[in-house]
Amino acid sequence: NISFESFIHFGGDRSVWHQPGIFFPRLLWQSVGGLDEHLHYAMDYDLLCRALQYTSVEYVSDTLARFRLHSASKTTSQPVKMDIELVQVAQRYWHLLPQTEQVASRAFCTGFLVRWAGTEALAGRLRAALTCLDASLKVDVAATLKNLGGQFLAGLRRHAVAHNYRGSNDQQNRRNVSG
Repeated sequence: NISFESFIHFGGDRSVWHQPGIFFPRLLWQSVGGLDEHLHYAMDYDLLCRALQYTSVEYVSDTLARFRLHSASKTTSQPVKMDIELVQVAQRYWHLLPQTEQVASRAFCTGFLVRWAGTEALAGRLRAALTCLDASLKVDVAATLKNLGGQFLAGLRRHAVAHNYRGSNDQQNRRNVSG
């Protein structure tokens, strides 16, 4: 179920929602100020963050709308930019959460953005990787550095395991050739 707290709390049980299937009265739209036109990816998310502070969600069992993802949609063609903007918008409202949920949201977001940075770096998209790291540092410097350290150590472990595996295979191959 969608609530204000579950909507802006990153990590744990996230609310699943699809903007084309959300309807609300015009008065609510006007009272929360409509869309923030400065946003490019998360304007609907921001609108709902503001609306959920004043109203609850009523679910309808009928299908009222459908959507599709395609290569030209912002969701699929620009996921890094979209996710960074979602984090930035959520940050606007974290001060309204209990302290423990603020800390958890920061920790989740920095980990999420650092992992995105790693994915982008491994794919050779260094500019996108640096953009993710910059966004993570703006959320929480200490948590970003902790996540970077954790990712670095995890990479070293993966490398060591792969190296040891290859080394044991090389030794086995040498025994098979000489035996």
